Amino acid sequence: MSLRAWPRIIFHADMDAFYAAIEERDNPELVGKPIVIGSSGRGGIVSTANYVARRFGIQSAQPGSEALRRCPQAVFVKPRLSHYKRVSEQIFSIFHRFSHRVEGLSLDEAFLDMSGTQSLMGEPKEVARRLKDAVFEKTRLRVSVGVATQKFIAKICSDLEKPDGLTLCPPGFEQEFLRPLKVEKIWGVGPVNAKRLHAMGLHTIGDVADTPFESLRGHLASFGEHIYKLSHAQDTREVGGARVRKQISEERTFNTDLNAQECLERCTPLLDDVLKQARKRDVFARVLRIKVKSVNFKVSTRQKTFVRSTRDRSECLDAMRELFNTLDVQGPFRLAGIGISELSGEAQPHEVAKASQRDLFDIERTTQNHSSVADVPKANAQSREELENTLDQIQERFGASVIRRGN
Repeated sequence: MSLRAWPRIIFHADMDAFYAAIEERDNPELVGKPIVIGSSGRGGIVSTANYVARRFGIQSAQPGSEALRRCPQAVFVKPRLSHYKRVSEQIFSIFHRFSHRVEGLSLDEAFLDMSGTQSLMGEPKEVARRLKDAVFEKTRLRVSVGVATQKFIAKICSDLEKPDGLTLCPPGFEQEFLRPLKVEKIWGVGPVNAKRLHAMGLHTIGDVADTPFESLRGHLASFGEHIYKLSHAQDTREVGGARVRKQISEERTFNTDLNAQECLERCTPLLDDVLKQARKRDVFARVLRIKVKSVNFKVSTRQKTFVRSTRDRSECLDAMRELFNTLDVQGPFRLAGIGISELSGEAQPHEVAKASQRDLFDIERTTQNHSSVADVPKANAQSREELENTLDQIQERFGASVIRRGN
């Protein structure tokens, strides 16, 4: 079979019900049941749901109480974001084996630019199938892949045959492919804009394509120009490379309302998660930020800029407690978050050793005159960094629960 030349080859890979699929994989007893990632408690929100639960009308960002009303037999599972991130890293490592240019949109979704690989790797559809097989072999999870000459259509393709889909729109068939699809498939058309388009008598992408540019521009301004171009398969955006994250953050919605002290205690593991990610990326932060939301939905944020970049746990803990005491919102609290920003690759004012094989318990000798590790003078931050790195390695190898900090 002769190869047909593609001017560009764009893959859109989208994991199927990612969080829920991981939970089903890790706990086979959940397979076949309606799984909701989130909480059904007061203030709980649905993060995602598996396809069984979606048949009951359960969807992301829905109140947990509404999801429970729709499906009383639903099984609610608390999110394990750090675990999902580790699985995501495995998946993206596979993406990078197939393409040097991968643009991640979220933990479970990415564009891959496969342009110029056809003669070397084969027909795009076969390559996409190999990608799907590679992800499943590594993770036992399914991914849907869309293949097209542009990002807009590739993203539509990946969604058409979920779960475990593989849809291809070959070059030259773009407009024929788009015409019968609903306007809601156009990138950027949400419920509000869909209602405006319906009021204009536009229900399919073909309807939009048949509408004069001047009319769309007159009714919808720049948005009209946007949808006119996409309806005519005019999307020349390139697949970007790996985007540099400008911040690292974690937040949690609590199942029960917490007082100030309880909320502060829950923030400590969030800070540990954030700093662990910073160590993994080998970055340091100039700014630490906290965020809380009270039961009456009032939000308060505070941040501190360090004199020098750091990821020292003791220093960050002190800053977090200091910021918490300045909040202008009274509890009880239902959400808290911790974030760091202004990231750089240099530690100041001291260098942090990365690979020296020192005695883990050397730190005991440096703390003999102090009541806790947190009291060690800043000059011993290197020892604390080595301790944190060792804890990371133990947890990575044997699981997060095998070793943890005492209260």
